[in-house]
Amino acid sequence: MRSAPISPCLRLLPAPVQALVQALEERNPATAAHGRRVATLALQLAEFSHRLARPELEQVFLAGYLHDLGKLVVPVSILEKPGPLDRQEWEIVHMATTCGESLLRPYFPPGDPLVEAIRNDPKLVKAYVSLTNAMLASETGDALRVSTKAVLLKPVA
Repeated sequence: MRSAPISPCLRLLPAPVQALVQALEERNPATAAHGRRVATLALQLAEFSHRLARPELEQVFLAGYLHDLGKLVVPVSILEKPGPLDRQEWEIVHMATTCGESLLRPYFPPGDPLVEAIRNDPKLVKAYVSLTNAMLASETGDALRVSTKAVLLKPVA
């Protein structure tokens, strides 16, 4: 059961990666929904900056959507735990970034910006994902103003 149709942008991904996205949708709809929100907000921020061409905007969207793909390897009991995570559980969650990169790397050329963004390399796309995560974590309008200003000032490589 899929919680939302796959975005046309996701169709740019290799079929095996689309299957991983589908698996995440089915395994943990809350994580998948978070990825959609991050992707949408990251894209809105990137569009607002008026500094990126369409292929770069697509990369921003995909990085936002896929940034938690590695959570496929995190037990659902940890992802859905109602209380705080213990140290060992946090270590497992933090491994998800490395796992996400490992899941994607076989389907992209070396140095691909999408894989680099998932690895949390400090590249252009990662900046938008980080800003968007900060916005999602905050309920205030201040986060939007600060994040938007940061996007506008971010130099494009």
